[in-house]
Amino acid sequence: MMLLKILLQFLVFLIYMVFLFRYIKIARAGRKYLKDITAAPCVPDSKNNGKIVHINCRLDKSVVNYVGKEFWSNIYSHNGIFVETKVEIFQWVPRERMTGKFYSGEFVDHLLPSNIFYKNPNFIPNVGGSGRVYAKQIKIGGYIIGREWFVNLNNKSKLKVVDDEWYEPSSSVPPIEISNLNTQVFNDFLYTGDIINPKIGDIRISFYGSEDIEFSVIGRQTGTLLGEYQLKPVEFLNKKMVLVAGKFYDKQELQDYIFSQISRTNIEILRIVLILLLSALVYEEIKSEKVYLLKIN
Repeated sequence: MMLLKILLQFLVFLIYMVFLFRYIKIARAGRKYLKDITAAPCVPDSKNNGKIVHINCRLDKSVVNYVGKEFWSNIYSHNGIFVETKVEIFQWVPRERMTGKFYSGEFVDHLLPSNIFYKNPNFIPNVGGSGRVYAKQIKIGGYIIGREWFVNLNNKSKLKVVDDEWYEPSSSVPPIEISNLNTQVFNDFLYTGDIINPKIGDIRISFYGSEDIEFSVIGRQTGTLLGEYQLKPVEFLNKKMVLVAGKFYDKQELQDYIFSQISRTNIEILRIVLILLLSALVYEEIKSEKVYLLKIN
């Protein structure tokens, strides 16, 4: 028991030192910001091929995302870096109050366990296009940039849904398949069941689109034989990356922004790991105290 406590204490110290060293390393790298950066226009210039460039440009109108084809009569596409289809299922949700636990029916985006008296569905129907889908090709100004560099941009808004005035309720709850044919529109949601009095197993669907249209980017400009221009990763904070933000910055501000994002992520990871290890230490301390008291008695 004592050996386990010593081991946990050592792990806390070791992980703290590893993350501290990593943070110091990032902080030092932050002082070595990119310097040879060329301010580039939104219409690419071949003279800048091979150079590290900084651009402040708008999302090109050719960047379009499509929702699942099952809903094209309600909503078709969105001009943005991503579109998101959220699927919720009406279930019994446990809640606490002064008099104890109670259950209420609510739309939730994941399955909840059942009990003897409150049965929840054991599956969520497969809905076309569900989740977040990024554009196959993202073009900022005249530059093509890999979509993997946009995954940290989460600004979004709910999209309008058009009522196609067609609705035939499904015979099963939850429905096996969902489309515009067995959903009705209310307040920009699609419902498979009664809007006012939903049943357990009814489905609600909503759509969201990226709001960001102005971007600040630093990357290495390259040209292709097809006359396209791309921005490729550069070395920054000991990592290969394209620096991207969802608003206009000057080149120094953009690097400061990316540095702060990486630093915050490292601190959050350190905090979570330390909390888990300290919880384990406290648990072991309580357990050993109980064992000691039992021996005394």
